Amino acid sequence: MKLTPVKNYIVHYPDKEQVDLNKLLLRHRPNRWKASGAVVLLLGALAVSQLTGCDNAASSIPLQTTSPQTAARKMNMAPIFEGIQNDIHDEPFIANLSFQGLSNNIVLLGNYPGPGDLSPLTEETALAIIQATLEEQGLTSMISQKVVDVPISDGSLTEWTFDLNIIGAQEPIYVEFLPQDNSGSTKEHEERIALNLPGDSKGAAIALREKLSEVHDESTGVVFYANDSFFVPPEYNLAEQVNEFVEWLKTMGLI
Repeated sequence: MKLTPVKNYIVHYPDKEQVDLNKLLLRHRPNRWKASGAVVLLLGALAVSQLTGCDNAASSIPLQTTSPQTAARKMNMAPIFEGIQNDIHDEPFIANLSFQGLSNNIVLLGNYPGPGDLSPLTEETALAIIQATLEEQGLTSMISQKVVDVPISDGSLTEWTFDLNIIGAQEPIYVEFLPQDNSGSTKEHEERIALNLPGDSKGAAIALREKLSEVHDESTGVVFYANDSFFVPPEYNLAEQVNEFVEWLKTMGLI
């Protein structure tokens, strides 16, 4: 075999990335380096820094603990809408019932609603009115099981379940309807007691909106209510509340 000299010999020393992957590379060193105490000391320091550098760097970064109550923004709660507000002296209300395209089921006795119109608006009927009004505005909704944790006075949390959610908006939108206290479901009655909400529908809606405004959830919410006006049937008032809410959503750029 004929030996020929190597003209160009390129030595590939391990770089930092290779050392990070294989720490044992630092254990191999030329024999002439072993005789130098300074070199051995420097290599030892380098090995320690490579073996512990990543851990030290990680430990120097402060931990950021998050929780469901601090990780997200608070709910964007819509205002409480008034709907149709009329009194005995406001004659256009009666005249405009047919103009609004709503079914006129009022028995007029001297311009006053008949006794049949004084029955409270049930939750089931109210949700049907809300969904139908949203559909007239081009919005789809469905029954929701959205549950949020609401802070209460003693510092703990209690749950609240929304009735509906609107589909196709820029962010999740949840809808709640509050009937008079004696017309809601057992579950909602218990939730209202836990939050110490007033018995009247509008007062409870105002109080619930304030409490939901403290909930950390990246969504929008609205609370509708059953008005207690003798002169305005609650179904008409509720439909107008929904219409005002839809206009608010457009203004906010959510639909």
